[in-house]
Amino acid sequence: GSKVFYDRTNPELNTVSANSWNPWNQSWARVGNGCRISTNASEELLTISATINTQSTSLDTHSLTEHDINYTFSESDPEGPFTIEIVFTDSAGNEGDPVMVTTDNSLVIFDKTSPSDFTVGDVVSTGGNTVANFWNSTNTGLNITIPIESDSTLDSGRVQILAKTGANDFELLGDYTFITSPEVGATKTVSIPGDSIRAITGYIENDTLTLNAYIFDIPGNE
Repeated sequence: GSKVFYDRTNPELNTVSANSWNPWNQSWARVGNGCRISTNASEELLTISATINTQSTSLDTHSLTEHDINYTFSESDPEGPFTIEIVFTDSAGNEGDPVMVTTDNSLVIFDKTSPSDFTVGDVVSTGGNTVANFWNSTNTGLNITIPIESDSTLDSGRVQILAKTGANDFELLGDYTFITSPEVGATKTVSIPGDSIRAITGYIENDTLTLNAYIFDIPGNE
């Protein structure tokens, strides 16, 4: 009752799709971010392996036709779009053509460069009686100007304002705001409502309010 199956058809990967585990943009990655390439084969595979940026990867097998290729980016990876090579054989040992691109044009761009250092620009009170360099009981908010470097990785990045009174530690002031395309290479104005300012630890009359900011690029480098 034994049988031998004859197979001369080379296998193919019908779908190959990539994404990163970056929380802000799954087409980008920073150091320590993982990425996944999901594959679906035309038939059951005997072997499948891959490299990303010429480095070895790990494999999750969901079925003989469905596999995930996993990789974690490190300082040694080159910046820019990743490179892949997937090799595989079917149950009879026929080799599929090596796969170098995804089927849906998805990719992961690696960025390990932090945004350049910068200095917070003008801080202006808004609403009520505005007086330069002062915050008074009639003011309803602050406008804070942040210079944005001419760096394409800052488009869709974020700005987070911090503040402190006196010798206290800096704390987050309001929510982060995203950087838009027209602001890259120019400035971004962040508006903080008065209630957020009055909630700063140690907010008392005649004390000094010091402001700072973080800039994050698309994958979250700070």
